[in-house]
Amino acid sequence: MTSRRTFMIGAAAFGMTLMTGLSPAMAEGPDTPVEGIDIIIKSVTNSKPIKPFSLSGGEIKTLNGLKGADRPAFVLKTVAKRIGAGEEFVQSGMKALSDIWCGPCKMVNDISVKFPVGEATYMLDLHIHE
Repeated sequence: MTSRRTFMIGAAAFGMTLMTGLSPAMAEGPDTPVEGIDIIIKSVTNSKPIKPFSLSGGEIKTLNGLKGADRPAFVLKTVAKRIGAGEEFVQSGMKALSDIWCGPCKMVNDISVKFPVGEATYMLDLHIHE
């Protein structure tokens, strides 16, 4: 009876080890594709969103092909283009995002950052969903 119980416990432990080893969570890393990013940009003086939007399929494909600092730069350039902001918006946003958006690190799902651009201050909210 005891040897049967020991065998069953061992078999269950072995099976769980195999299932854990094949888990998709173990395969995630810095090159994990981003399925979607929702973006909300607000002027701090006016908390109403300026223009909430999501990246298009082509933009996500481009983002997935980039590495390191090129990734947040691409997102900021895309936002700047959509709201009619210039290069100063991208540069100021890069300074603010550099402490949060680590190129080789796994991304968190929600990023909120506030940064000044000239006399205006913007709040950028990114929601990343897979």
